[in-house]
This record gives sequence, structure tokens and C-alpha cells, in this order.
Amino acid sequence: MVRARDLASNPGSCFNGSTLNDQKTAYSTQLPDAHGTHVLLIRDGEGHANIDRVIARLVGCNGLTATGRSQVDALANRWLRLGFRPDVLVSSRVRRARETAEILAEHMPGLKIVDDCAAL
Repeated sequence: MVRARDLASNPGSCFNGSTLNDQKTAYSTQLPDAHGTHVLLIRDGEGHANIDRVIARLVGCNGLTATGRSQVDALANRWLRLGFRPDVLVSSRVRRARETAEILAEHMPGLKIVDDCAAL
């Protein structure tokens, strides 16, 4: 089994040549507590595509708006107040999702971002 912290050591990895099952296995991790694995899904901050009311994926995504960046900053600050720190951030390669992950990681030095090429 590949642990999340092992994935974090190769943040540019997109699982080249792996199957979807290999990717699912790679995301599983065992936390030191007895409560099992916790996965927290967050949506990216407001993007220009939201404002323009268009569907934008890898192509056509112009990233986050100023409001979107503020939303992500607010989330990061809340995590810090609560003492929450994820082991790793897994992000789509879509610009607004990647920017969201980067802002969160800026607030938590050493937190790695793993690109998931299958997530859109």
C-alpha cells in the first residue's frame, strides 16, 4: 500500500501508467489513530468560470476570482484555528482547483499537493 505521505514526496506525480484501481489504492492511508481514514472533500473557491457561467475544465479555466481566493484563505484560517492539518492535499489539475490547493498549502508550510490527473 502506498501511503499519502509517500505520495506527497512526489508532488508532481500523475500516476503515469497506473490503473484507476492503483490510484484508488495509492490514496488510501492509515492514520495513527484507531478511527480509520478520514477524507475531507472541499470544493474550489469561486472561479471566473462561475462568474462567466461557463463549463471550464483543463481548457478554459481562468482560475480563481478575488472572492474565490478570499474564500480559500478563510477556510485555511479556520483549519488553523481548529488545529486541523491534513496529511496531504490531492488536487485536480484544473487551474481553480490547483490554486485552491496552493493557497491552503501556503498556510501550512510543508503540506504537499498531489496532482490527480483523473479528477476534473
